[in-house]
Amino acid sequence: MCIRDRNKTLQENLETLRKENTRLQQINSEASLNSQNQQSSVSSLKEELSQKIQEIHMLTKTLDTLKEQEIIQTREIESLRTSKQLLESEKLEVSMRLSQELNSVDGNLRNEVLDFRRKNRELELRVKELDAILRNKQSGKL
Repeated sequence: MCIRDRNKTLQENLETLRKENTRLQQINSEASLNSQNQQSSVSSLKEELSQKIQEIHMLTKTLDTLKEQEIIQTREIESLRTSKQLLESEKLEVSMRLSQELNSVDGNLRNEVLDFRRKNRELELRVKELDAILRNKQSGKL
C-alpha cells in the first residue's frame, strides 16, 4: 500500500506540476506576446522619434534661413533709411541754394530793370534835349 499511496501521491504531484507547467507556459506565451508587442511599440516609437528629429532639423534649418533673411532685410531697410535721410538732406540743401539763387536772380533782375528805367529816362531826357535843340535850330532858320 505504501507504494500505491506513494504512486498516487506522485501522480497527483505530477498532475499538479503539469497544470502548473501549462499555466506557466500560458503566462510565458502572454509574456512573449507582450514582449513582442512592446518591441513593436518601441520600434514604432523609435521610427516616430526619428521622423520628429528630422522634422526638427528641417524646421531649424528653415528658421536659420529666415533669421538670415531677416538680418539681410533689416540691413537693407537701414540702408534705405540712411539713403532717404541723405536724399532729404540733399533736397533741403538744393532747395536752399535754389531759393538763394532765385533771390539773387530776382535781385539782379530788379537791378537791371531799375538800370533800364534809369537809362530809359536818360534817353528820354536826351531825346527831349535833342528835340529842343532841333526846334531851336529850326526856329533859327525860319
